[in-house]
Amino acid sequence: MGLIKTGELVDVDADGCIESILYTFTVTNLGDVDLEEVLLEDPLFGGPVPGPDSESLAEDGILQVNEVWTYTALYALTQQDIDNGVVVNQATVTAKPLGGEGQAIDQSDDNSNLENDPTRTEVPEDACPGDNGETPLFGIALIKTGEGVDTDNDGCDDSIRYDFTVINAGSTNLENVEIQDELLGGPLSGLVVGEETQDGVLQPGEEWRYTVIYNITQEDIDGTFIDNQASAIANPIGVNDSISDLSDDDSYQENEMTRTNVSDFCLLDSGNTDFKIYNGITPNDDGFNDYFQILGIENYPNNNVKIFNRWGVEIYNRDNYGQGDNLFRGVSEGRETINKSRELPSGTYFYILTFTGENPGEDTYSGYLYINRD
Repeated sequence: MGLIKTGELVDVDADGCIESILYTFTVTNLGDVDLEEVLLEDPLFGGPVPGPDSESLAEDGILQVNEVWTYTALYALTQQDIDNGVVVNQATVTAKPLGGEGQAIDQSDDNSNLENDPTRTEVPEDACPGDNGETPLFGIALIKTGEGVDTDNDGCDDSIRYDFTVINAGSTNLENVEIQDELLGGPLSGLVVGEETQDGVLQPGEEWRYTVIYNITQEDIDGTFIDNQASAIANPIGVNDSISDLSDDDSYQENEMTRTNVSDFCLLDSGNTDFKIYNGITPNDDGFNDYFQILGIENYPNNNVKIFNRWGVEIYNRDNYGQGDNLFRGVSEGRETINKSRELPSGTYFYILTFTGENPGEDTYSGYLYINRD
């Protein structure tokens, strides 16, 4: 492998004083065997560097032959760095041959895949320390917990309620906050609890909370445990870069997987194979998936559908959903913060379906709805 690390002085908070170094790492597979379990570590950041931000070939987590991965990380200058006039540092990358044994390893160089010189970044005398070193300039942390729930009230747990809590652990406001969880289908949005300003900005010290229900499968039960880990990603405001953190089961300072014992769980059975909720729409008027489809909903007219955006703002509310043309087509009908009759952008939304009369198995269903306009 080859690892190149470069550093660029930046004024992140745009106050006229440089306080950070933006490091860019490029990892290249120089051999003839694909690599897995790639780990980039840098003592300047206390260990592993999250990422990669991009993969030049397939986004599959495998560093293929000749493939290049790119990572970025922001480092807040300390007064000692300013006094020294320079930050000298070197990172290390390791990986394993795909399906084989042994290890590939390389120390970083400042401009070549074939050398191993430390990266030197000159620091001017008029630079500023990043928040005096008391709080990191940029930081995000995520906790994920799982608890068994009995959603159909038959005396046996059939689902896992996952609770996510993300905190801004730095001193810079964060935007475009996203929770990624492969077990739950990718990025999570839905209802965010705890946001103080309702402006989509995660402020320093602020916590947001998400809750998602996962219905287990027979494969889950056969495996006894479900081990899973999510990640939080965000952009510091004013910075063309992202920061991330892997979840832990009980601490913001650690990154351990969340484990749930499902050996005595039961499968959820709605008892109705003619009822199904589809969670994706492509409202492009091609006649396919143009609206939020709920198979069999016309047989249960006493219902209500509410849809919310990622910040918990209601953008759709209809009784008797599925009767005639009473359908959600990706257009906002909400009040106040959302303009009426506005096409909603691609993204993840949250729905709640409630039955006040006869139902297909449950009084209430909820989950995520994906709008794709691409």
